[in-house]
Amino acid sequence: MYKFFTVFICCWVAFALTACDDDGKKTANNDNTNNLNNVVQCDPACEGWEECVDGACEVMEGACSETADCPSPAQTCIVDQHICQVLCDPGCPLFATCEDVEGVATCVTAHFVQWRHREVTIVDPVVNGTSLNLPVDGVAYATMGGSQAITSYGRDLDDPGVAYLWHVNLHTGEHTKKTLTGVLPPADMNFCGGEDWCQFLGFEFVDTRGYWLVTGPRAESLLRIDASTYETTLVATSGDRPGDSSISYTHVFDSVARKLYVFGHLAPAGFSSTLYTLDLVTGVWTATALEVPQTYDNCLVVDTDNGLLSSFGGRVTFDGGQTSAPTDAYYVIDPIDGSVTPGTMPEEIGARQALSCAWTNNFAYPGDGGIYLFGGAVLNDHYNEALNVYYNDTWYFEPAANQWTRVLAQTDPGDLEPADEYGYQAFVGDPEQPNFGRHRGVMSEAGSFCGFLVIGEVPIFTHAQAYTLGVDALCMGK
Repeated sequence: MYKFFTVFICCWVAFALTACDDDGKKTANNDNTNNLNNVVQCDPACEGWEECVDGACEVMEGACSETADCPSPAQTCIVDQHICQVLCDPGCPLFATCEDVEGVATCVTAHFVQWRHREVTIVDPVVNGTSLNLPVDGVAYATMGGSQAITSYGRDLDDPGVAYLWHVNLHTGEHTKKTLTGVLPPADMNFCGGEDWCQFLGFEFVDTRGYWLVTGPRAESLLRIDASTYETTLVATSGDRPGDSSISYTHVFDSVARKLYVFGHLAPAGFSSTLYTLDLVTGVWTATALEVPQTYDNCLVVDTDNGLLSSFGGRVTFDGGQTSAPTDAYYVIDPIDGSVTPGTMPEEIGARQALSCAWTNNFAYPGDGGIYLFGGAVLNDHYNEALNVYYNDTWYFEPAANQWTRVLAQTDPGDLEPADEYGYQAFVGDPEQPNFGRHRGVMSEAGSFCGFLVIGEVPIFTHAQAYTLGVDALCMGK
């Protein structure tokens, strides 16, 4: 038994000393090139981002020790990590990513940056529909963080003693009336022209409480409405206020300075070159003449850091309204001394009226503050809209760097109806996107949606709709 076991072991060792190489032939193990002991090693040993090739260390594919190792001229070697990345200098705005475009590091708008339609449904025992209730004289609304908004003030037709705000929750789409309590103004209070058509709606946060604000250019009071209870108090207004027969007011609230600014409106004779200011604490209106052309259908923003206003585009007249034209000008206005610094929008934007715009600090990275602008129109004919140009592109302007960036390019805004008996064609906007035609939308910052909210009238039958634009990837979880 012992002899048999010895013979078996010897045979097994002899068999193990031979093996079949790749061509099926038996070779000695120490001649097999697949043996790890026979792989050529580099001396000194290669770094972790290198590989040994024919006795020399070479940078592995996708790794780098200097920028020259990167496969594209758009890439830069991150030396401490030994990886190639596409880096833009200067860095991209918040809404863009840095991409390799034909070998050039280029800031490109991120795929998720798109306008989104926020559908609404009126929930009310009397009124129904799927559009927002706005004041008669154009768009006015106020938001609390972007998701909660009021869109108009009104009185009950059967009982004028009942006043309410139209409120919308843009997360759920529910559009409802909120009945006001407390001290109310007279039921027939004149906002403008003997009606409540011209409304200025705002929101402010004071002493840990939020308040909706409602007034008009001729209103005898400013309504301050508790945003939780809807209890109302009144601040009497006085002073040098806008005229009674004007319409289409452009206005903006400064929640930091607690001011309401009005610049730009349509008057019986001409437009406006006066800045009107309402102190939200005292209720006093003041007027400051500006050295600018008479303007209306412009958009207006306020830099809440320094209090400066900026007005973009609009329609201007130099002869009291006999003739007018859209403008490519913008003006930076100091509301304290009335000084004006003019500028010109880039050729890609050109002369437009009915622009929407909003100032932002929260969504201006890497800058300190900036302005988003949307849409606009060139109105050549009031009857035949085939002769007009309607825009739906979006831009970002960083004043400190005097830099304009296109965020979203122009797309097809809608269709034209067949010509009527006079050969005129009407425009029908595509409601899936904010296509307002000749109408001016109003834009505001909306933190709840990681960007901006714009509300406007979509012609002809869709009426007032809300849209949001998210621009912050981190905020949106992208």
